Amino acid sequence: SIQEMALGMDSIKMQFPKSWSDIREELFKETTVIGQYYITQERFQEICRNNHLYEEDIQQWLLDWFNDLGYCVSYGKDIRLSGYKVLNPEWITNAIYILLTSDRVMSDNGIVWRSNIETVLAAPSGGTAPEINHYNPEECEYILQVMRKFELSFKISDMQEFIPALCDENITVDPPEEYRSHVSSSMV
Repeated sequence: SIQEMALGMDSIKMQFPKSWSDIREELFKETTVIGQYYITQERFQEICRNNHLYEEDIQQWLLDWFNDLGYCVSYGKDIRLSGYKVLNPEWITNAIYILLTSDRVMSDNGIVWRSNIETVLAAPSGGTAPEINHYNPEECEYILQVMRKFELSFKISDMQEFIPALCDENITVDPPEEYRSHVSSSMV
């Protein structure tokens, strides 16, 4: 029955233009040959134009489709996260893993100074991808935005971040007012 459902999907019969395949190959080259972990929206649009795809709405649709297929990670509809198109998900997974597990991330019951986050990620160690040896402050902001999207982190101020996973295990935390309805509804 799964096969029947899959064969009934509109996209199964869709023709895949060669230019789209060429775009996908260029994204693959950016990762494997050039060693890029991500590209900007502007670079993605440039790759599309180089392959004769000029319509921005189709470029966005293609990017969303590549995201669905796992060729890249893009949060195109989320304006805070639309700047980067992650070509190697290990890049972001590694950073989040380091922030959640490293003993170098000094926290006061989950509250971490932004400068400490940037210091730890500037020279990461002990992550899932030892070949990734640096994250700059702009990349740190993107990583924190992704963590916030999935509620792994909450911005306290421009200087501090709250990362619940770093709280002492026996502490009870009274969440900020704007998160209380979410916390109580998810605990039901």
